[in-house]
Amino acid sequence: MTLVAVRALLYSVVRCPECDRRIMDVPGDPHIETRTVDPDRASGRGRVVSCKRCSSLIEVIEHR
Repeated sequence: MTLVAVRALLYSVVRCPECDRRIMDVPGDPHIETRTVDPDRASGRGRVVSCKRCSSLIEVIEHR
């Protein structure tokens, strides 16, 4: 008798709100809020990443 454990990892995809390019994957299934920000106007509630296609700065806020 053989037991096989299967563990599925779920990732949520974060996309740029301007050009819809895939920016990053977040582990789990949190509610994700994205918004375009200026360099000095981010709220500080999430990480700020840059889109390689349109050069927008996107703040990614995860609500768990």
